[in-house]
Amino acid sequence: MTPNTHRLAAILFADIVGYSRLMGEDQADTLVLLARFREIVEDHIAREDGRVVEHIGDQVFASFDSAQAAVKAGLGLQNALAEFNAAEAGRAEDRRLQSRVGIHLGEVVEKDGDLFGDGVNVAARLESMAPPDWLCISGVVRDQLTDTSGITLIPLGRQPLKNIRHKVNVFLAAPAGLSATARWRAHYQYRFGRRWGRPLGMALGGGALASALVAGILVLRSQPAEAHYLAVSDFRNLAEEGDRGDYFSVGVTEAIRAQLASIPTLYLVDRKQDIGARLRLEGSVQRSAEQVRIVFRLTSKDGETVGGGTVDGS
Repeated sequence: MTPNTHRLAAILFADIVGYSRLMGEDQADTLVLLARFREIVEDHIAREDGRVVEHIGDQVFASFDSAQAAVKAGLGLQNALAEFNAAEAGRAEDRRLQSRVGIHLGEVVEKDGDLFGDGVNVAARLESMAPPDWLCISGVVRDQLTDTSGITLIPLGRQPLKNIRHKVNVFLAAPAGLSATARWRAHYQYRFGRRWGRPLGMALGGGALASALVAGILVLRSQPAEAHYLAVSDFRNLAEEGDRGDYFSVGVTEAIRAQLASIPTLYLVDRKQDIGARLRLEGSVQRSAEQVRIVFRLTSKDGETVGGGTVDGS
């Protein structure tokens, strides 16, 4: 029996988004997807001189000597999965092969080829936080990246992780070149999905509201700097749920305000003093059991509709 070895390692976890659902719908097709997924992931791990530690169902657990190598492998496998999906034009949208990746750099204990310790646990928690097609990396990993010119990074700040004693500084990462809508949507999905639960996360994660907001922001940025002001009205509760429904609609409004506040050059005007705001976002929320409907409208100061629509989720 070999003695335990303590060392620093970059740990990567990757899994298939919605694997249990995919397997339940079509086992044969999902096994084909799983085989292709493992092939792609293992290829990019090997390219960066990483090592596959273990396969756990659809999850791949790997280690690298450097954070830079782990991130390069993660970005490479996400690009390869995107190419695979583009080539599978006839595949239904809800059966695309998507992955999330978590990466952390920390101390691990190696015993008989297996790895243990906080370095492993943090990486596993980060993977579960990542939106589809993205990497979720720790601040320690971010600090090790000497060249980020080919990477889109979204800071999420210090986040609590289940069964981890300390908060961890977290970033979302993806290949550069994503549209403003895609970047905002990833941040949006992370925040809303975790804070307000699955129905709200699904309702807002589709991107219609994000797209309208980004369109409005682009309108603002085409105007003088003093025009970058937005007023967000409280979203109205249309369901007859009393205080519970009001709490939910207030939560939607506050979560939206929190997201908008993180966008550079955009300034939120106090809801009671919205004079001077060139755009106003308003809407309503209706929830019934597991169904959520959000109706929203983005208007200019002159009352012209800039964007809007209805988002349904279940």
